[in-house]
Amino acid sequence: HLATAFNVFGPYVPVFVNMLNGNSAALQAQGVKGEVELFIHEDDAGERTGFVAVEWKNGGIGDIQGVAVDEKHRRKGVANHLLDHVEQLARQRGTMKLECITAETENGPGLNCFTNWGFQNLGFVGNYPNGQRAVKLRATLPPL
Repeated sequence: HLATAFNVFGPYVPVFVNMLNGNSAALQAQGVKGEVELFIHEDDAGERTGFVAVEWKNGGIGDIQGVAVDEKHRRKGVANHLLDHVEQLARQRGTMKLECITAETENGPGLNCFTNWGFQNLGFVGNYPNGQRAVKLRATLPPL
């Protein structure tokens, strides 16, 4: 049910379902060309609290396709944990740049989470299918 958080922006649930099922042929048809990793965060009781999906693109870029945290688990560090996990995966691959696109105004908490984590707002890059303005964000991982 976490993927339904993206319904407000467009028809993205089938993309996340294909990521969960590892259906690379369907993902390619949906425009996701690189290797995809989906990480689901669970609390100590085994309840799914959030997920992150990242596409590893040629050129050494990790493109975060989506981050979602269940409403009752927000403001508890789950999103930061998910982004930290993506950073670990990126470093293992030698990838030093992470990118994502998010809604400029309709996703204020998400935008704040990304910028607080270290992403820079590169500005307006178009609209989501349902009309919201989209901004591109990029983080360059610091050397260890």
